[in-house]
Amino acid sequence: VLKGEGEEVYEPLFTFHGFRYVKITGYPGEVKLDNFSAVVLYSALETSGNFECSDKRINQLQSNIMWSQKGNMLSIPTDCPQRERSGFTGDIQVYAPTACFNMDMAAFLTRWLRNLKAEQRPDGAVPVMVPYFPAIEELQAGMGTHTSAGWGDACIIVPWTLYQVYGDKQILEDMYPVMVKWLDYIFQDAAANIPENLTGEMTKERRERQRYLWNTGFHFGDWLIPSLCDEQDGAMRGAFATKELVATCFYAYSAELTANIARILSKTGDADYYQDLAGKVRQAFAAEYLGEDGSFPAHFQGIYVLALQMKMVPEAMRDKVLNQLVGLIEKNGYRLDTGFLSVPFLMDVLSENGRRDVANKILYQTQSPSWLYQVEKGATTMWERWEAILPNGKVTGSSFNHYAFGCIGDWLYRMVGGIRLGKEGYRHSVIQPEPDEHLTYAKTRFHSVYGEIAVEWRLNARTMSLAVTIPANTTATVVLPAAKLNNVRESGMSVELTKGVLAAAETENAVTLEVGSGSYQFEYCYKKGMGC
Repeated sequence: VLKGEGEEVYEPLFTFHGFRYVKITGYPGEVKLDNFSAVVLYSALETSGNFECSDKRINQLQSNIMWSQKGNMLSIPTDCPQRERSGFTGDIQVYAPTACFNMDMAAFLTRWLRNLKAEQRPDGAVPVMVPYFPAIEELQAGMGTHTSAGWGDACIIVPWTLYQVYGDKQILEDMYPVMVKWLDYIFQDAAANIPENLTGEMTKERRERQRYLWNTGFHFGDWLIPSLCDEQDGAMRGAFATKELVATCFYAYSAELTANIARILSKTGDADYYQDLAGKVRQAFAAEYLGEDGSFPAHFQGIYVLALQMKMVPEAMRDKVLNQLVGLIEKNGYRLDTGFLSVPFLMDVLSENGRRDVANKILYQTQSPSWLYQVEKGATTMWERWEAILPNGKVTGSSFNHYAFGCIGDWLYRMVGGIRLGKEGYRHSVIQPEPDEHLTYAKTRFHSVYGEIAVEWRLNARTMSLAVTIPANTTATVVLPAAKLNNVRESGMSVELTKGVLAAAETENAVTLEVGSGSYQFEYCYKKGMGC
């Protein structure tokens, strides 16, 4: 490349390489660190959020998430910067909420979604990656399909995420025809075939419900489930074990999201159709797969997570299904056994169903598989597999820069930091931090389209302080956990006398305040602390 005549500069324009370590050979002279520099390449995306807490390990996890995002946002959202470097649709589908907290993703992902629209196939299938280049197209053709549940659903879930975060329904308008074609594809694929490997009696009723089960063809399933994916075994075992249940869950979930989108776009007929379709898929799922004890034939953490998150079981059975999930987690020593598609929902399912205690044990777990296992192994970016470095120190061939499992970042911002979406675009936010016994403070900020939302809470043995900033032209609901109204002060004053506090109410476990824009400093005697 270089002629060897004087000073020359060569900088390739059409390739990049992700790395952590560099080996220098053949250097003429003493090798000194100062003689070398690395150039960080990623699209010029503004940082929009930050999360920090009193646990340095969690802060390192957040740093790892952010660096994996930087390393994979180069023109398109790639899966990894050192191997495929491709726009896998499933990866960004699970990671989009975290991505939008960390960086302003509106223009970047809108442009990528235009590419997705162009790549949608005539039958409505959405490829597993965008752009969809010939080598992968040939590989997928060998599997009999160009798409997969959870990957193709990016055409619905990513636009919905952008609308929620940024409040601009134009992306829904632009992508709605793609969503309709995608759901038509699923409907046709599910209804046209009955799997040859079905066991049990095929009654008329059972035959009818097969039309609403997406149990045909290839799917990646809950990709990379640890217990079904070791160094020797590859990843396909998990795909084959979970694909039917996972695909049907996403069928119902995407149908309901499309119903919501249709209502926003004033397409009431479509909204009713897709809501009805989601209901039929859920009924078929429960009838085909749900046992009387709340179990599923694919007995893995992720299946229970998806079934609960996507409302695939009757209300009367939710507790039994939750107990099955918690039982699996406890049996696994509070370690993860979730794959790509279920892990984004795991912590929310536990938190929102009264098992935050289990979620905390998972968060602070350091044995593999877990998020902090990677941190304790010295990771500086997120790994593709939970055990990319084995407990015995052996380095595997997995990617060491894969953002998908960084989807925990969204939960950290919302549940630990306390910044939650109230109305699209954060024109109304919900400030509701949930401290736990491991942390003494958390500082979170997010620059919404209206301005910066900031939350900082600190906890000592007796008091909880909460500093909140709400941007102009927005409102917020502030939930003070374990508070009594007569103990709450804002800048030393009773909240009932505070300008900007529009309403205050006390429940058994919290005080809820409705506030306008401005900065507030709340302090109160924390009921869970000493001396209250």
